[in-house]
Amino acid sequence: MLRAAVFSDSHGDMNAMEELYSRMNQIDLIFFLGDMTADIECFRRKLKKAENTTPVYHVRGNNDLLSREPDYLIVPMEERRVFLTHGHLYRVRQGTEMLCRTAISLGCDTALFGHTHTRCCSFEQGVFILNPGAVSGSVPGMRKTAAVLTVEGKSIRSEDIVLGF
Repeated sequence: MLRAAVFSDSHGDMNAMEELYSRMNQIDLIFFLGDMTADIECFRRKLKKAENTTPVYHVRGNNDLLSREPDYLIVPMEERRVFLTHGHLYRVRQGTEMLCRTAISLGCDTALFGHTHTRCCSFEQGVFILNPGAVSGSVPGMRKTAAVLTVEGKSIRSEDIVLGF
C-alpha cells in the first residue's frame, strides 16, 4: 500500500500546506500539482531539514511562469500509473474529457489535476480523477484543502483533508 499527499494551488500559503500535511498519517509520496512551485521547493527544504526523505513530485501550473518543472509527470503507484498535471493545458475548467484522453494515451489509469480550486473525485472513461482543491483556499470563505491518495494493488481511494469551518 502507498499513500500520497496531494496538494495544488498553494499560491504562497505555506502555513496552510504545513497544517494540511500535519493532518495526514503515513505518507509515502508527495504530489504537488502546480501554482507556486516555489512553495513546494520551500516545503521540500523544510522536510529535508527535519530529515524527512519522502519523495516529492511536482509539475508547474499556469502561474509558474519561470518554473522549469515539467507540464506533467507519470508516477507509478503499486499497480497504477498516475498522471500528474496542473490542468490548464487540458481545459479542465470546461471538463475532464481532454485530461482523460491524455492520461489514457499515456497508459495511465489515474489523473490528478488542480487549477480549478474545486475538489472533485470520480471515475471517467475508466480513469480515476482527483482534484484536491486549493491549499490556499484562494477566495474568502473557501476552505483550504488537500487530499490523501491511497493505492493498494489496483485498488484506489482518496480522502479529503480540509482546514476551516
